[in-house]
Amino acid sequence: MELARYRSARGLPPAPPSGEARPIVPPIIGKEKPLSRGALHPVLKEIFAMAAGRLRARARVGFGHASISTTSAYLHREDDARHEATQAHHRITWKR
Repeated sequence: MELARYRSARGLPPAPPSGEARPIVPPIIGKEKPLSRGALHPVLKEIFAMAAGRLRARARVGFGHASISTTSAYLHREDDARHEATQAHHRITWKR
């Protein structure tokens, strides 16, 4: 649904036609060339960091620990483990 709204706002049909080569995330300058991985990576990293912050805030309320530091310790441990697993299995090899 969000992709359809995004495309419609840019004057495109809601669903991409078969074989369309247009990038989903266009560059800031120009119209048809996609963003590079290096340009897109920090944008996505920030988006996911913001989403994680919101989820953490909800979780702190939901866990019901007497101290937020207790909840934070559990969440921090889980975040570290998730980060390590992601780094181990999804390394981006930056080519120069």
